[in-house]
Amino acid sequence: MSQRPADIWSAHVYAALGVLSYLFGFLISLGICVWFWWAYWPYLYSDMTIWWWPIITIPVYYVAAGITAIALFELIIFLLVYITTLKRIDEGRFESAKTPCLFWAIVSLLTGSLFASIFFFLAYTKAGELTAKYGPVAIPALLVPTPPPIQTCPNCGNPLTYDAKAGRWYCGVCSTYL
Repeated sequence: MSQRPADIWSAHVYAALGVLSYLFGFLISLGICVWFWWAYWPYLYSDMTIWWWPIITIPVYYVAAGITAIALFELIIFLLVYITTLKRIDEGRFESAKTPCLFWAIVSLLTGSLFASIFFFLAYTKAGELTAKYGPVAIPALLVPTPPPIQTCPNCGNPLTYDAKAGRWYCGVCSTYL
């Protein structure tokens, strides 16, 4: 896992949950579409001289085509949401991710995806906080803390290793933290 600060991770997680809710909607639509074609396949190519054939087949074509169109639309929306929000937050472009988060939150609310809407509103507010803290575009070096340059042990003169968990330098020869 990356060593990004927790506030950047929270913006990332909120946007990721919003994006995943769109992906979940796409998978549901795709599953319904596949089931619909599979379930009605025998009726579509049955004997066309039966009196009920047009009653069954014509609506099946329209419904299946509609569900397929919805699934493709959700896939396009999923890709757009990913590019405009999650990818920008990962790159540290918080100001440019803010407006798309608000846009997708409103679109999600209007289309009935309440979970996506909540997560995008949370990502929007967190992106605003990150913009205030790091500026409109965060320099990647600021997002990942780097240890200070390599130092030597004052006791034995060997190079020290930096322990990121402890936040201190460690000498392997002396077995001490400095």
